[in-house]
Amino acid sequence: MSKGLVYLRPMKVTHVRVHGAGCDAANAAWTDLSTHLHDSLSINRIDRSFGMIFGSAFLGGTASPEPFYDAAIEWLPEMALSPDSPLRLRTLPGGTYLRHRMEGERDQVRDTFRELCLRAEHETGLPVDPKRPLIEIYIGSQPGKLSGARLDLCVPVDPARSKSRDEDHPAAA
Repeated sequence: MSKGLVYLRPMKVTHVRVHGAGCDAANAAWTDLSTHLHDSLSINRIDRSFGMIFGSAFLGGTASPEPFYDAAIEWLPEMALSPDSPLRLRTLPGGTYLRHRMEGERDQVRDTFRELCLRAEHETGLPVDPKRPLIEIYIGSQPGKLSGARLDLCVPVDPARSKSRDEDHPAAA
């Protein structure tokens, strides 16, 4: 398990959204995405997938009145997105994230995200950014599956609001 800051580039992703919080919303989103991908694309071509958690209380403040989970893959031009399909196009929010490489079971994700959010500012000097989602990145597996995969958990941080930046550059007297 390793931690560090990473910059995620914004990218177009195809996603399915499920309203709700926790594992039930995530599992439903991955099931829906996998079902619809089989209809439009060879699932074996996908080497990276993303879970985006919006409205989490872990990001500070209060949770969104209606949290939701997006299960996503990088958009491929040959993907057909029909108006009646639940597959949608959006941009994965780029920026600076505290990344934690995780090995283990999917049921550890919630507790690990909670711990990362609590420790993010202490470990990086950067406050958590509540405007962007928590992101799961699955590498080397079928979308949303952890077995045989690497899982990176990413907590958004905001370098522009860094306390250490203000302390390092005091206003001129």
